[in-house]
Amino acid sequence: NHVVIISGRGLPYQEWVQLTKRVQKDGEKCVRNVRIGTLNVGSLTGKGRELVDLMERRKIQILCVQETRWKGDKAKVLAEGYKLFYSGADHRGRNGVGIIVDKELKEEVCEVERINDRIMSMKLAIGKSLSRVICVYAPQVGCDDSEKEEFWKNLDEVVMRVPENEKMYLCGDLNGHVGGRENDEESVHGGWAFGERNEEGGMIVEHARAFDLKILNTCFQKEDRHLITYKSGGNESQIDYILCRRKHHKEIRNCKVINGESITSQHRLLVVDVTVKEEVKVKHRRKYEQKIKWWRLKEENLRRQFKEKILTDIRVEEDVDVWWTVNSEVIRKTGEEILGKTSGKGVPEDKEVWWWNSEVQEVVRTKKIKKRNWDLSGREQDKEEYLRAKKDAKRAVAQAKARAIDEGYKEIENNEGERKLLRIAKARDRASKDVTVIKQVKDNEGRVLQEHDQIRDRWKQYFENLLNEENPREIFENGEANEG
Repeated sequence: NHVVIISGRGLPYQEWVQLTKRVQKDGEKCVRNVRIGTLNVGSLTGKGRELVDLMERRKIQILCVQETRWKGDKAKVLAEGYKLFYSGADHRGRNGVGIIVDKELKEEVCEVERINDRIMSMKLAIGKSLSRVICVYAPQVGCDDSEKEEFWKNLDEVVMRVPENEKMYLCGDLNGHVGGRENDEESVHGGWAFGERNEEGGMIVEHARAFDLKILNTCFQKEDRHLITYKSGGNESQIDYILCRRKHHKEIRNCKVINGESITSQHRLLVVDVTVKEEVKVKHRRKYEQKIKWWRLKEENLRRQFKEKILTDIRVEEDVDVWWTVNSEVIRKTGEEILGKTSGKGVPEDKEVWWWNSEVQEVVRTKKIKKRNWDLSGREQDKEEYLRAKKDAKRAVAQAKARAIDEGYKEIENNEGERKLLRIAKARDRASKDVTVIKQVKDNEGRVLQEHDQIRDRWKQYFENLLNEENPREIFENGEANEG
């Protein structure tokens, strides 16, 4: 006798694992997994690098974050090429939402729409289809009814604007308990949930029913620890959700809470795995030429060494061409020897490496371990150790950033530093743009085109209309000649 564990999709567990690990090819198309997550971060300040590490470790391509508490509506490049798009907090520095995408998908962003400090959406070209990711942060239970009504009204309008041909993933902290499935809710509720339904949870279910959405973290049989998204003291609840169109539900492989990956002490990370069909793309690594670091001649010591070496090795030739051929090689070799060459790897993408040192990494790692110990034991002693580790990590990040900023100020105190500062400012301005690479165009009806042939034909049509259009002209009859 043996026990066969059945997955949420109805396959024996071992067979399902083998199926998910297999790369399926269909002509020039393949199937890959895209992981989307949602997490309430409590505040985004000082946590950018930690979130990037979390996404890399858990293989998350898109992460929706809530309660960022950042003002403004901008984009920002984080570490390792990851990019954050955020919709700012209110005037009191509350709320705020954001979406972080990895270095590959950030080039596939077509459009970003920021509604307010609780709702934003992003359109991406994932595989062969367009997908809309909506990040939301619903008002808490104690908020005014008018604020809740305004939130759901705004969200309804955003969802209604999403075309039917686009896939949609609604992710966020909805601050409601959907509880168990009730009558006639099979189309929206999977039957697996934690806790009892409250009024806010009923609004979530009604929204899903109105737009034919499926609440994904109710669709897979899980232990309570993989359903609970919020824990504070002795209170546990499920308030974070991911929804998608019901017609795309079959593309969902799994949806669960990952424990031990919290950024705050209360909220848990919720992820969903989506199956995406796409064409096989051959990645070409960009090659950079190694160059001599001639700019280092500005340093007095190196300039003196270079001059002495050149005067020693340079040769005198009667013919000018021969002189140049011989001595230019001497100059290049001397430059390589004394000044060195670039790595040829291009500009590093890690924008926050300047303060994320080994000391900071160690205290952050310790904080995570203490948090995991407290989650497993629930003891007061482990809680106190976690709070101390959390305080130490916050202090270490602040001190490392302060030291790095002081060093930066020292570097820009001369003319060369001013030029460097200007280059940095220009680069950051480019990085703050939502869309930096245009890979799609719209047809004359506003639909986004992705296929190469369709894009080519659209440009052809555009220029044919532009260059062959007959502009209205006013025809004058023959008149008398001008005098004067």
